[in-house]
Amino acid sequence: MKSVNHEENRSEKIRQDLELRNNNISKIVRSNNAIQVFSTYKQEKIAEEMSALQITTKFEEFPKFLPGNILTFESLYGKLHVPKDKFTDSCFEFKVIQQYNTALSLVEDLICINDEMMWISFTNGKVLQRICFSNGSTLIMKAYDVTPSSIALIPSGDLLISSMKSNLDILSQSTGTITESKYGVAPLQTIAVHVTKFNRIIVGAREKGPPFPINGPRQVIILNMQGRKRKKYHLDSEGNPIFSQPRSITTDGDNNVYVLDLLSIDNGQGRIIALSNRMGPNSPKWTYDGHQIANKEQFFAPFSLVTTPLNNIIVSDNNHMLHILNQNGECIHILHTEEFDIHWPRSLDIDNSGTLYIGCKINNVLDPWGLKYLLFNSLGSEHVIKLFFNLICN
Repeated sequence: MKSVNHEENRSEKIRQDLELRNNNISKIVRSNNAIQVFSTYKQEKIAEEMSALQITTKFEEFPKFLPGNILTFESLYGKLHVPKDKFTDSCFEFKVIQQYNTALSLVEDLICINDEMMWISFTNGKVLQRICFSNGSTLIMKAYDVTPSSIALIPSGDLLISSMKSNLDILSQSTGTITESKYGVAPLQTIAVHVTKFNRIIVGAREKGPPFPINGPRQVIILNMQGRKRKKYHLDSEGNPIFSQPRSITTDGDNNVYVLDLLSIDNGQGRIIALSNRMGPNSPKWTYDGHQIANKEQFFAPFSLVTTPLNNIIVSDNNHMLHILNQNGECIHILHTEEFDIHWPRSLDIDNSGTLYIGCKINNVLDPWGLKYLLFNSLGSEHVIKLFFNLICN
């Protein structure tokens, strides 16, 4: 830059000198004074000789990079490694740790408040409870007589409740009362609700009446915290409906939306649909219909889903399985829960510490419903990821 600035200044001085000489020559061309003409001619000859003696422009060269003595890239930074078989059982280890009892006949939905408290619900039983864990048992802190099909916490600590109405209900943390919220999807009714890490409220909605046969639009709608609609998923790029019954919704850290879409009430068959929350086409990114081997003899019957801190998706399958998917919709592991005395896993949620809670049903109807802890270690990609699975069994 110094060299360039110097040359710019020198060029400007040369321009000014040439302009002065040009003006002098123009004057003597029009002049009748012989002495002035010969004097200017002599000065011009001297100026030309001086210009020829000037040093030509020269810029400084850019410095060259000389590499050091690093032996290999891998020795300094390490390397990437892909396991030969991502479905092998050696990549995952599980172990049951602890169990609690609950009073509900079925835990259909649950939301973690903190490490010691959570909301649980049972739709057909018209029960919503806030429970606390203490000395190996659960204590009911508060109970409400409502019919919640889905629940979700907002940042204020208030609880959003989908009760199959056009507007979500809201349970105030401060007053403990339930009122109708400003979050609505009229003329449709809400069937599922989820709150994202980016403070967006996502609602699954359909027409009023029985879920099947389909007699109206089935939509997933994104609202802001003021209740205004920001985006709606309904039809794909070819104009075909995307959903049959969007029963459960979750999102990952990249703001992708995953919807559990129920296809049949009779056998619980369903699928997982991945959506992008970016602007553009609303067509699904991918669809997961179950594992070709694990679900070979029975329908894929998903009941709930949740995303991990590593953006994997865990899906509870009513065939005594947990499906673990990556962001591309690939099943990276199947957990057969019966091996751990876990039957019919249902609702899922992960708290801030990475603990996953699973609502399920115990095989022996004479056994009490309870809460179990399951430890999950993922040993893939040269690192260890620990997730604690807490199991609520009714």
